[in-house]
Amino acid sequence: MRYAWVLVVIVALIAGCKHGPTAAPDKEKASATEPEKTAPGQTEPGKGTPEKPDGPTEGPKEPAPPDNTKPEVKVPKPNIPVADAETQKKINAAIAKFKDASAKPEERQDALLTTLVAIGPIATPDVLRLTLDRSDASIQRKARKFFSLLSQKEAYTALVYQLFSDDQNMRNAANAMLTRLTSNKGIGYDASAAEAVRYEAIKKWAAALGVEGIQ
Repeated sequence: MRYAWVLVVIVALIAGCKHGPTAAPDKEKASATEPEKTAPGQTEPGKGTPEKPDGPTEGPKEPAPPDNTKPEVKVPKPNIPVADAETQKKINAAIAKFKDASAKPEERQDALLTTLVAIGPIATPDVLRLTLDRSDASIQRKARKFFSLLSQKEAYTALVYQLFSDDQNMRNAANAMLTRLTSNKGIGYDASAAEAVRYEAIKKWAAALGVEGIQ
């Protein structure tokens, strides 16, 4: 009987060892699967540095370059007389007669040196336009004669005013005629230069020839 109780105790102990609490291994499994917490300011293990957003990021703006452009100089232009409609018809008729190769030489010459001279310096643009034709050298001489028959003040004033023309060819023709009439080659007028530069040379012409109305 005594041996039977001993046997029961041994069996109970064996059973207790097999089915006792095993909490520790479960805790180890839970800690193995639970992610580690990261401290503020640190990146999670295995993830590296955080990615930067796509697209350009705004940095410090560079200061705008200084504006070195010079303000446009406004050139004061004189009040240049223009022929009225009736006068322009007479000028056109005289120019047509002068260009008419079938007309008598004296008639052609009279058209330029009599009719147009009588009309006066207001015919200057049309006479200068004749000089643009380089095929006939005599035109240059006759045009020069036209201006020499005007009063000196009228001729110089009309030609200096044509230096303001919007047509570069006309500006060239006026400057060339002034140079021939005065033999003054030291003014340095350049018909192709900027307007402000041309204006400085025009003032020199006006001062040299006594032309009024040029500020």
